[in-house]
Amino acid sequence: MRIRLGDVTTTTARLTAVVISGESIQAEIEPVAAISIAAPDQRVASPYLATQLISFSGLQPFTRYNYSITQGSQTLTGSFVTLPDDQVTPFSMIIATCDGPARYNPMDTFQTMRRLVQEADPPVLYMVTVDDVHYVDSYEVNDPETGFVTGGRPEDTNNGEDYAICWAANYGLFNSDGKWQMVDRQWIYRNLPHGCSGGDHMVTGNHCRGPVGHHTYHGCDRAPGGLQETAFAEWQAFYGQQNPDPLRPDELYWAKDIGPVRMACTDIQKHCIAFDPDVNGTGQSSDTPMLGQTQIDDVMDHLDTDAQAFKILLLETGFSKVGQPWLEYHSTEASDWKTDLDSRPNLNGTQGNFIGIYGDHHSMHSVSFDTFWGFCAGTLGDSFSVGHNLHNATWGWGGALQYKWTSFRRNGDVLVGGFLHVIVHADKSPRTVEIRFIHGGSGEVMFSRTIEYGAVANQFSQ
Repeated sequence: MRIRLGDVTTTTARLTAVVISGESIQAEIEPVAAISIAAPDQRVASPYLATQLISFSGLQPFTRYNYSITQGSQTLTGSFVTLPDDQVTPFSMIIATCDGPARYNPMDTFQTMRRLVQEADPPVLYMVTVDDVHYVDSYEVNDPETGFVTGGRPEDTNNGEDYAICWAANYGLFNSDGKWQMVDRQWIYRNLPHGCSGGDHMVTGNHCRGPVGHHTYHGCDRAPGGLQETAFAEWQAFYGQQNPDPLRPDELYWAKDIGPVRMACTDIQKHCIAFDPDVNGTGQSSDTPMLGQTQIDDVMDHLDTDAQAFKILLLETGFSKVGQPWLEYHSTEASDWKTDLDSRPNLNGTQGNFIGIYGDHHSMHSVSFDTFWGFCAGTLGDSFSVGHNLHNATWGWGGALQYKWTSFRRNGDVLVGGFLHVIVHADKSPRTVEIRFIHGGSGEVMFSRTIEYGAVANQFSQ
């Protein structure tokens, strides 16, 4: 059995257990609260593999809870703090991206993260992985101890059981996959509340985005029983059910409020149409959608509130230039979004402040656009960068590069690993949000900028 803590609110918590035995699960929590354990959801027939959602309710705000999950002779424990029910309690959170594809983590990023969670003041209450929780599409498992073997890479086999086995490996279920067994990684999984987006590799590399660089493009398979449907079913079983609730039923994009911060996490996989004019001879242009108008309207309307001072849009890829940028690959949709953003006082830096945070690039960098700042969340996988050409980038919307830490993909000897530490000083006047780039090996603060509530055009300062 392995477990992963998911979304936590002021009064509830969710986690998922992955089991390879039909024995019943028991759960305990202290202080005492209501517990609900869903029936096993079998994902693989033989050997047996199932997921189970465990929910706690009736919790008290800003209170530490200790829990244990038991199956047979195995007991796993964890601890978390519920969210405050006010907008004056200071707190912090971690935002990261791309947990792979390195087989191990030589920089010990999760050890650094665990140390931060145990020592940080104000406390770290939440984590978001925006894009690529795992590169499940191209992963393969051959675990002689349990007998679980994939028939190939899930993106090639289109077999739901292969996706399920690879997600179970991500949980740390198989001793043959040492990266996911690391003690500090497992500690983070059990003790830090988490919301996430799957990224393009939850289906297949660049699924429905078109080919980029060295990737093999598997096309855009949204047919009934096709690649997307198969992959989404396994994502929902292992991660989707424990995420924050979606903004619209049957969608993957979700929102989250913590104190004076409102976040919205977008989904590219379900609605993106490939930008490349040569994909399958379709003649599609860069005016194709990435998020779709319904999702954009839902997200922007939800963020457009005066109830929270700061709004964060979490995007699975960049706003402009490098990787798979929104503006250059889907120019009409992105330009219309930017016009809409600038027209809303609650988002444009007059009555409220807006921050853009994105993943996918395997680098740490920050760009000051004309009316907001964008931050790339680094990489958890201690990987070579896919943003190595940052110095050559010409950014849209008047963007200027403020910071970069990157490497030359496959040609250099520098790994890039780390994450964002977002500190919300809700007790200050004016309230501020500080964003720090944390080096995955040393824990060093490599770059830091702060936005004060009321900052004109959402601009950060030293």
